[in-house]
Amino acid sequence: MSMNHPIPMGWPVEVYDYEKKTITDEAVGGIDLRKGSWIHCKWCNSTLKTTSFSLVAWQSHQRRRTHLVHEQRGGSQPVIDHELLMVVRRDLHKNKQRQSRYERDVRHVINAMTNLVSDQQSDLRSLQHKVQNMVRQMGTLKKEVEILRRNERQQKSKAIQKEVGITSQWNPVGHLKAKSGLSNGGRYNISQKPRNNNKIRKRNSMSDMDLFEKRFQLK
Repeated sequence: MSMNHPIPMGWPVEVYDYEKKTITDEAVGGIDLRKGSWIHCKWCNSTLKTTSFSLVAWQSHQRRRTHLVHEQRGGSQPVIDHELLMVVRRDLHKNKQRQSRYERDVRHVINAMTNLVSDQQSDLRSLQHKVQNMVRQMGTLKKEVEILRRNERQQKSKAIQKEVGITSQWNPVGHLKAKSGLSNGGRYNISQKPRNNNKIRKRNSMSDMDLFEKRFQLK
């Protein structure tokens, strides 16, 4: 609009009184006080779209025949119907807001659950890798234990074979003969000498004692 026709900031007085906060036109059932984008006709029970608190559409509507007929009949709907419509619209707007908040909360919950499941899957994969590594390590240790046991059995087998070979080379008959000859001859000869010396010494000592006693008695 040009500078000669500035944009209005509110409804004209013939429609709404801002001081008394009441609608001045009897045919008006409701108006948009925030943007001035619509006005409701009480007689026709219809809502007209307007631009910036303009009455052009409203005045054009008032000149229509249908509006004049409804106005003569006293209105097609009572005022309470329009008030009920306003309440329904307000409730619908609140329901839309609640639905938006609910959808937002649901999205947050879904995102949180998705992140939780993703973290759990990551932890599960990590745990599976650890289990696989442990299984491989256990398999390696099992093979090493089998190798050690096999080497131990081989060493024991070699030691047994070595003992059997030494035993087969030893002659027990000749060993017993040599041992018996040594015990019969040498042991007898060695044992005879101490017995003779003891007897000789004992006899000599007794004769000396006898002589001493005899000498003592003679004195």
